[in-house]
Amino acid sequence: MEGESVTSFVGRLREKADVCEFSSTSVDTVVNCQIRDQLIVGLRSVELRKELLKQSKLTLNDAVTKSVALEASITDSKLYDSTRASDAPPVFPVPIQRVQAVSAAGSESEGKKCKYCGRSHNPGMRHCPAANVTCNKCGKRGHFAAV
Repeated sequence: MEGESVTSFVGRLREKADVCEFSSTSVDTVVNCQIRDQLIVGLRSVELRKELLKQSKLTLNDAVTKSVALEASITDSKLYDSTRASDAPPVFPVPIQRVQAVSAAGSESEGKKCKYCGRSHNPGMRHCPAANVTCNKCGKRGHFAAV
């Protein structure tokens, strides 16, 4: 939907997947693949879709993390572009907080790991990629099955 965040969209997809009757074998895998595919198809941004389709073995968690980061970078870029549209000297907006990318060594950014998603990010559920996601294991909202 217009203006909807990636995490909110994935949350709605998870709610819809709960009413689907998938076979009992590999339910998590089937549901996650279906949600991942619907996420890619449903993205409004062609740039995001192209980036996700470049990966051959894309998991749902990777797709969500990459989408949130790309979504933030596109928003940042538009903010910076809009400040240069006028004749006034550029005013740099306060940077939008992003999901921290995994480093080459495989560890996430410095600091405490979130008890809801297992990743490092700014404190608060508004920064957590699991905020609007339903757990695949227990069915409750607000955390990933891994934690």
